[in-house]
Formats: sequence, structure tokens, C-alpha cells
Amino acid sequence: MEPVFKNDPAVTARFAVIGHPVAHSKSPLIHNSAFRLLSLNAAYGLLDTDEAALPDTVKRMINEPYTGWNVTMPCKTRMSELCDEISVEARIARAVNTVSNRNGHLYGDTTDGKGFLFALATMGISVENEKLTLLGGGGAASAMLITSALAGAREIAVFCRSARSAERVQDVAARIAEASSCRITLHDMADTHDLKVQIADSIALANGTSAGMHPADEETPVPADCLAASCAVFDAVYNPLETRLLRGATAAGCPTANGLQMLVGQAAESFKIWTGLDMPTDLLPPLV
Repeated sequence: MEPVFKNDPAVTARFAVIGHPVAHSKSPLIHNSAFRLLSLNAAYGLLDTDEAALPDTVKRMINEPYTGWNVTMPCKTRMSELCDEISVEARIARAVNTVSNRNGHLYGDTTDGKGFLFALATMGISVENEKLTLLGGGGAASAMLITSALAGAREIAVFCRSARSAERVQDVAARIAEASSCRITLHDMADTHDLKVQIADSIALANGTSAGMHPADEETPVPADCLAASCAVFDAVYNPLETRLLRGATAAGCPTANGLQMLVGQAAESFKIWTGLDMPTDLLPPLV
């Protein structure tokens, strides 16, 4: 794809994150910093909209026009239905977090999972032909599951806390099976012996649950004695930056990464889709 932008002061491109709430979003800081670093005449803002108002918001963004936008909760699923075309990952997830407006033709993708792969890469890890252990069955966990499977993971052991969560994983896994040979197995998070066995056999453990998120800082989804130094640990939580899970992982000698790396990685992937350029992630300002 050719870059959307030229270093021409007469060209202006507008972007935004839409959803509710969005006031707390770090996306404007990330993208506007990248635009400045690459001297691109573009701007990224916030548009607060709920699911009911989404169709009208999208029409307005097409008409104004916006070159692209990110989508956050609660609008990701509805946005996938409003796009003219979506990626394989977005189809499996039934969710879109990145939209490109191509002369009124909306192309939707999901970059959350690629943000996870970016976070793993900061620890020198590739999922290809490897086994992962994943905690959770919600949106973040599903994104990590889908992208890891499509990226060539050999096996993913998914631990869930409830029957409802397990049902969601089974539904997603059935769609993944149409596009990947990755073996996906379901497990009960209450079975700590099984959890320890699966972690010991994995290259990485990824927490996609909210356990440990502020204000429940002292919660952890994994007892410290289940961790193995041979297994890297990623936690999608970034408030606090170092969760109890990550503290335990550091003490056990595990490489670690938190949700900020995933946030930057998904933003970089959106940026690439829109501009054809690599985001200078190593030059971004501190996000906290």
C-alpha cells in the first residue's frame, strides 16, 4: 500500500479514536507524536460515541472526511458490521478496531493481537511453531488467541474462569480452525496443577483477564509457584505498570512485558495500515 501522506503542507489527514469513554485514551499522544516525528501533516483526536450513535458518527467521518480511525469499546463489534470489507482476523474476532476510509469504502481490521506479538517481540519471542498459555476469554484474550494462531503458533492452552468464558473461546476457536492448524485446548483456571504443567511447557504466558488491574492491585491470576523461568510472562494490564503477576514473574526469573507494549504495538500496526510507514516506536515520549 502506498503511503497516504506526502510531506506537503497542503495535505491534511484526520484520524481519531471513537467509542465511549475515550477521554482517557493514550492513542492521540502516540499517533500525534509519530506524525510530528515523521513530519506528516496529520492530526489525531477523540470522538466520544456510543454504539447507538455509531452509524451516524461513521457517516459524518466519511463525509468530513477522516482518513481512518480506531475503535474502542463498546463499538468494535458494531463497527465490523458497518465496514464494506474486513480482514480475516476481524472476521474471526467479529470485531474491528482500525478502519481505513478509502474514498468512502471502509476497510476494517483488528490490530490488538498484533500489538501482543509486538510485546512478545520486545522479549525476543516469536510464536511460530511454539506453545502458549493464555488466560481469559474476553476481547483482549480473543485477540491474542486469534493472531497467535494465524501467526503460526503450534498450540495454545486457554484457561478460563467461567463456563460463559469457555463458551466464547470455543466459538472463536471454531472459526480459527477454518484458517489455522493451531491446536487450541480449553482448561479450568481453578486447576492450578494443570496451569503449572501447561506454563512449564510454554514459551510464553499471557494474561488477558482484568486480574491485578487497579484498584485490585494485589490480585493475581497465577500463583507464583506456577511460574517457570523458561516461560516469558505478558500481562495486558498496564495500570499498574507492574502487576502482582509481573512482580512474581520477575522474581522467578521470567522475561516480562506489560500492556503498554501491546498498546504501542497495536497503534503501530494501525499507523502502518493508514500510512504505509513504520511508526518510530523507539522515539515516542513516555506514556505514563
